[in-house]
Amino acid sequence: KRRVNIRISFDDLQALIPSMASHSNKVSKAIVLQKGVEHMRHLQQCRHSAEEEVDALKKEIASLNESITQCQEQLPVTGAPVTRTRLDQTEQLFAQYVEIRTQQTYKFWIVS
Repeated sequence: KRRVNIRISFDDLQALIPSMASHSNKVSKAIVLQKGVEHMRHLQQCRHSAEEEVDALKKEIASLNESITQCQEQLPVTGAPVTRTRLDQTEQLFAQYVEIRTQQTYKFWIVS
């Protein structure tokens, strides 16, 4: 019974190792163990590089948040000033947009 359990465990291990999964024929237990160790090392390297990437992205997020904070501190307390010319330009652009879309389909004018 013990040997059967060991054989089943080696078969399961062989099935879990990507480079060994396609081998349907018998492979020595030493090779299965060696390939298993190689696969685990590969997974450790992948995990390490993913952790480094996460750390770099966290640093980038912190830097961007700091930049946002600095920009927000430069704004007046009441927010960004909206000048009359800017408001007029926005209304004019909207009117042009409605006109163009209405020419494409009259239903747009009803909705806008």
